[in-house]
Amino acid sequence: EGETRHYSIPLGNLWGSTEYEWLVFMQDNDSGDRNAGSASFANIEIDRGEEFPVTIVVNGEEVAIPIESQQSYDSGQDERMKRPLFVSNNGSEVILKGNIQRAVPLPTPLKFSATSTLDIDFTLTGIQEVQALCFDNDLRQTSTYCYVFAGTQSLSSSWERLDPQTDVGETRHYSIPLAKLAWGVEYNWLAFMQDNDSSNRDAGISSFANMEIKDGPEFFIKQDAVTIPTDSRGQKRYAGGADSTSHRLRFPDNGASIQLKGNIWRSLPLGT
Repeated sequence: EGETRHYSIPLGNLWGSTEYEWLVFMQDNDSGDRNAGSASFANIEIDRGEEFPVTIVVNGEEVAIPIESQQSYDSGQDERMKRPLFVSNNGSEVILKGNIQRAVPLPTPLKFSATSTLDIDFTLTGIQEVQALCFDNDLRQTSTYCYVFAGTQSLSSSWERLDPQTDVGETRHYSIPLAKLAWGVEYNWLAFMQDNDSSNRDAGISSFANMEIKDGPEFFIKQDAVTIPTDSRGQKRYAGGADSTSHRLRFPDNGASIQLKGNIWRSLPLGT
């Protein structure tokens, strides 16, 4: 009482496609003297700020994904996009606050090879049940493959818990082989997940930054001193059911060698 205060109020919880047409001022007084009370609002200014696209690097080329193209990744779990996805550092960092499961569309669908890797920096400020990044070809978690960076909860059998996990207060760099992703599948969505089913769904902070996807050398052979490349994106089962598709080919020695682990019957298309 008797004070004048200046406030700078984040409006992130009002984000989305809703258009606001009214500005409301309220001074609630249910006492016997309804004329009591005096307050004023002055110097009101709304600043939209600058919105950055989500930026990733794919084989040396920067790809910008407009933030307004984001969609709920499992709308029920995401509470219908109740919380915004924050993007900072000119788009190179995605920050998750509270329960959020959000996907952004890849402008060009990605097919991963046996040599594809994801380099990424992950920061954990407040741990929750699952903090993960996923690739998917739709917005349902039925066919997803996720990499889990931190979390307190047991996981879906198809998800990979990275080792080591990130502890609270840490930033870790990961170089993740993507060979376990289904070959021949086009991935259309990159999803960020911070699952929090507790009574306080606003708890939990983490961020993903400096994301880069790149392909390593493919396996090759030589004929009459001419190099003939292969393309593991086009690999197929050889002899149908005899092959275990969960096992992946590896190409050490910059593609001069091919390494098989587990039950593999696999054919690779020869280039020209």
